[in-house]
This record gives sequence, structure tokens and C-alpha cells, in this order.
Amino acid sequence: MKLGLAVALVVLTLATLACTTPSDPVGVGSLCTPPGPECPEAVVLQRGSVGRNALDFQLTNRAHSSEVTFRITSPGDETDAPLAVDDETRPELYSRAYALEADDDVFGQLSSRTLGTVNTLQLSLVCTQPPCDAVLDYVFISEPLECIDDGECSRPWRCEQSTGRCVECLVHSDCLSATQSCDLEAGRCVPPQDSVCTIARMPAPGSPLPALTLALLAGGLLLLRRHGRRGSLLGAVLLAAAAASMPLEAAAGPPRAGFALGGGPRMITGELGEFVAIGYGYVLTQELRRTHYGMAIGLTTASFETSQQPPPHTYVLQSYGVSLGPRGYWSLGAFEFTGGVDYLRWGLASNSLVRYTGLGVSFNAVGATGGVRYRWSSLEARFEAGLYPIFELPGSIVSLNFMVGIAGR
Repeated sequence: MKLGLAVALVVLTLATLACTTPSDPVGVGSLCTPPGPECPEAVVLQRGSVGRNALDFQLTNRAHSSEVTFRITSPGDETDAPLAVDDETRPELYSRAYALEADDDVFGQLSSRTLGTVNTLQLSLVCTQPPCDAVLDYVFISEPLECIDDGECSRPWRCEQSTGRCVECLVHSDCLSATQSCDLEAGRCVPPQDSVCTIARMPAPGSPLPALTLALLAGGLLLLRRHGRRGSLLGAVLLAAAAASMPLEAAAGPPRAGFALGGGPRMITGELGEFVAIGYGYVLTQELRRTHYGMAIGLTTASFETSQQPPPHTYVLQSYGVSLGPRGYWSLGAFEFTGGVDYLRWGLASNSLVRYTGLGVSFNAVGATGGVRYRWSSLEARFEAGLYPIFELPGSIVSLNFMVGIAGR
């Protein structure tokens, strides 16, 4: 049962993420020229972990015709030194002059192809043709590395170390056919050959991933990769689930386990919901129960489209969660009605609403859930609905789930 839960979670989560690269906003702010007390003309940005750099920005001109230059350099280890807007000795990653008319807006996206994987970036906004009154809003994004060397890519692919990604080619001569050329931006040989199929690396035959590894992977996905504090919270939740089941096990007769998986629409209400369309999510639940009461733990993942004012210029919001709470059961023939209260630890990835939620990516919610089930043989169909107000954000999560599971009665 536990192995099935972990395997199903991994499969569903990977299916949800297949078309979107998870990313973590690690910096939000503004640059101004001329600078003000709370809006400088230069800033140093740093990541707390390895990753690929990306930056979304919006440049707004609040004066008459003028020209400003947006410049990004790599300060190296000089982050404690005074900011030097016009220091030509720093390695330059990006520089562009923008000729702006009154009230002009310019939107831009810079990927790891431009910004690489350096840990520290300096951003500066300089007035090159006064008078200037411009503001640049930015979101600094860290994307996960695909590789650090060739051994981490499927052969014959190679690791482009400057961007931390696996590519099919770095130069035209890397392509297998004389009719192909290398698309340097995508790192792919074009046109693709129909007879060539690249298969992602898999564990060697006879060496399946152990159940423990799958369980750890599932937990890591739920509480957003690479964040130790959230990892410890997952451990606390799992310990709480084990502790909650002890009184049931101590009672006469063994408790019964139930398992279900499914999915359905998701909605975010309140002020936050103004920028979020109805999404879709998956849920996996496991119960330990008696006839009329029990405990349930749930693992969820969902994806939404957003409509916020950029930056960022991505419009995908992905969420993950783990819930835990008591349940009550009331039977009526082949039907069974359920109700309960849950604590939900809710996490965000690819957070396009970072300017409204802040840089935090884990939040707390307590809500109510209810549903109806129909049983045939050892299987049952379930419909469940839940409402979870989020403590730290101006909104609530509404979930509707249609599930099929193994009956625990």
C-alpha cells in the first residue's frame, strides 16, 4: 500500500510537470533612475543554492523622451564592495540601451542562455540621455540545473556547463547527419531525424529504485525541492500521522486501511483568486479507520493559469501539499458519507504571483472536507470537496475530487 502510494504520486507529479520547468523566484524589486530612498539604481542579487539564472522585467518611462541603459554584470566575490554602476571591469552578461518615449513600457525575459549559472548578479539602470525618470521592476528566478558534467546527460548528449543544461549539440559538427545543423539556442540538431530516438537514462535492469527512495522523492516534491526547513516540516507531519494512528492500533481489533487516487478542478478564492483561473489537480489519500472514525493523509499537486501584471512573464502557478486530519463516516446502504477537518501544508513552485505572495513558498491552511462514496465489491467511487483558508495569504483553496479507491470498510 505505501509503495503504491509513493509510485502513484511520482507518476502523477511527473505528468503534471512534464510541460513546465519548475522555478523558484529568489528576488523581487525595482531600480530607478534617478535613484530614490527606497529605489536604488543598482542592486546585487544572490542565490542561496545552485541553479540557472533567469530574469523577467518591465521598464517604464515616466518622463519625456529619454534613453536608459539596463546592464547586468557578474561581480564575482566582490559583493561586499560598494556598487559601481559604471565599472567596466566586471564581466558583462547583458547590456542594452532603451530609447523611450513618454509612458512607454518595455517587457523583457532573460534566460540562462544570457545569465548563465553564476551565483551573484549586479543589476544597474543608468540614464544615458537625460532627463530620465524611469523604473524597472524585476523578478529574479532560479531554475534547477540539469547537469554539471557530461556524465549526467543521456548519451550522446553533452552538458553545456555555462547554462547547466543537457544539449544535443554545441557546434554544427556535433550533429550526426550532414543535413543537420545545430540550433544553438535550443541545443538541438535540426531538422530532427525520424530514425533517431533518444531515451532518458533509467536505472540498470535488476536495480530497481527502493521504496524508501521513492517515498523520499515524493516528500521532496511536495514541499518544494532544496529547502531544508520545508523538509523538516514534512517529517513532522509524517510523525504526527504515525502518532495519530497509535490510539487506533491500541484499540481492540486492527484498523482497516483505505486508499484512493483521482483528481478534479481547483479554485483559489479571495483577492489572490482575482489573478488565478480554475485549475486542475491530482490527489492521493490513504486512511486508517474504524467503522465510524479514522485518520487520513493526503498528497496533492495542482496547476493553474494566472493573469497577473508582469513581471514575471510566466503565467503558470504550480502547487503541492500534504494534508492530515480526522474523519467521520456515516453509512446508508451502499453509500457512505464522510466529513472531517484537515491541516494543509501548501507549497508553491513556478510561482508567477510572487509579487503578491512574496518570496515565501510554503503556507499553512486549516479547512473542512466532506464527501460521499459508493462501494461495489472491494472498490469504491468517491466524490469529495474541501475548503482551505490560507493563513498567510488573502485567499482560500477550493478542491473538488473524483476518485477511485480500495474500500477500507
